[in-house]
Amino acid sequence: KCVVALPDGVHFVIGLGSDFGLGQVRLYRVDGTLVHTFTGHTNAMHAVAVTPDGQHIISGASDCLVNVWNVASKSLVSTCIGHGHSVEAVAAMPDGQRLLSGGIDTTIRMWRLDGTWENTLWPHNDHVNALVALPDNQHALSGSGDRTVKLFNVNDGAVLRTFRPHTHAVLCL
Repeated sequence: KCVVALPDGVHFVIGLGSDFGLGQVRLYRVDGTLVHTFTGHTNAMHAVAVTPDGQHIISGASDCLVNVWNVASKSLVSTCIGHGHSVEAVAAMPDGQRLLSGGIDTTIRMWRLDGTWENTLWPHNDHVNALVALPDNQHALSGSGDRTVKLFNVNDGAVLRTFRPHTHAVLCL
């Protein structure tokens, strides 16, 4: 959950969660060259994503924050504040203007890239560990500690389908 390739095929991002580089987001070239280290989280990184145009990196961490970084200027664009516990998953919406975050507080939150909160959804009764936005820009999948994957509408939170074949927590999608 802490590595993502940029759509240019030349760069990738990792989020660090250990004592060395704790809370850092690092941008690399695929040849291994470190391009930039983004700092701003104060605790372990759990999730990174990138917008479809490759212009923004999204990160979520144990400090309960979601940060949005501009790749070109290598600067912090916004901080999304609202989760009550660790952020475990982030996803960029296909429109490139919104993002999803989920975490230990069992919520999924929709944000604009500028940090404006849009809505909060509660499709699960345990940690939200994984998120994937679908290409239609209206739906997403979430995986949870409640051992389910849910297909839901990102605008109103309506759960369209629950997949229950799992015997343990769903950690990634």
